[in-house]
Amino acid sequence: MATLKDIAAHCGVDISTVSRVIQGRDIRVSKVTRAKILEAAESLHYRPNALARGLKTRRSGAVVFALSNTTRYVYPEIIDGAQEKAEELGLCLFLYCYSPRQAAAESLIDLSHEGRFDGVMFHDLPHESFIEELRAASLPFVSLNRYESVGERYVCLDDEAGFRAQANYLADIGHRRIGFVGVKPDSEISRRCRSAFCGALEERRITVAPNLMFECDFEGLDFVRVATEIGSGVRRPTAVATASLATAVHLVAALKGQNVRVPEDVSIIGYHDAPMGAWHRPALTTVRMPFRIQGRRAVERLYDILNGTEPGGEVVGPPPEIVERESCTPLA
Repeated sequence: MATLKDIAAHCGVDISTVSRVIQGRDIRVSKVTRAKILEAAESLHYRPNALARGLKTRRSGAVVFALSNTTRYVYPEIIDGAQEKAEELGLCLFLYCYSPRQAAAESLIDLSHEGRFDGVMFHDLPHESFIEELRAASLPFVSLNRYESVGERYVCLDDEAGFRAQANYLADIGHRRIGFVGVKPDSEISRRCRSAFCGALEERRITVAPNLMFECDFEGLDFVRVATEIGSGVRRPTAVATASLATAVHLVAALKGQNVRVPEDVSIIGYHDAPMGAWHRPALTTVRMPFRIQGRRAVERLYDILNGTEPGGEVVGPPPEIVERESCTPLA
């Protein structure tokens, strides 16, 4: 593996010059020399010595993405984006699964104090005092969701726009009797998204009746009850929007058990996208959100915080995208 000394010899400059250029520090050097150094570092496959860097900066050069579980389908794309950006910044990315959830902050803080990592990113809260404990320990963090307690330290998706897109899509293809399956337990985030969905329909003079509002857990594990309520209703909806892709997958299967056909009898649209949406039959229409970009930006934000900059909160673009497949059909 190449060293700073190797790059310096290759370019005919001092080691200190190479070090400052690679670290992005201020130095008076020509654009040609700077480009030559960076090209040499890439061609010689230079990788920073994390141990040596840590001794000088008192940092480990590692960051953590803390997960509530390892099965949620939204995580792979976020992690791919985070890993991609971590490599670009010379950071090592670790995954940490909360276990037990109540001791999550304590465990992370202990590992940080041992010098294992420098900062943490997380998607959901394992318990109410989590952020308060991170702040008390001065552990840098970035949230991938907006919570009142995180202040401006978030990089989140524009879920309100996503649910408005979902509602407008169903209205655009002619549906007026539309149901909505929200996520429980109820939270500020889920209430905000439900409000965005209903608000978009109300702007088009479509009201979601109370008896067409349903709730299901994020992974869709109580889908049979919801399918029964939808399938046996006096005024069955012609279309149903769900707040997660997993809920949509399970709901379609359960509706088949009620002899309700998708999309012939009821159109179903999911939320978020993943390979299982295309593999399912019928393939699921859903809303694609920019998870990979979110992962990249979260690492960038954490890196900025570690370097003394508080960049503020960010809602990640580009806009949500409707992925049309087989589970929705225009209302004749």
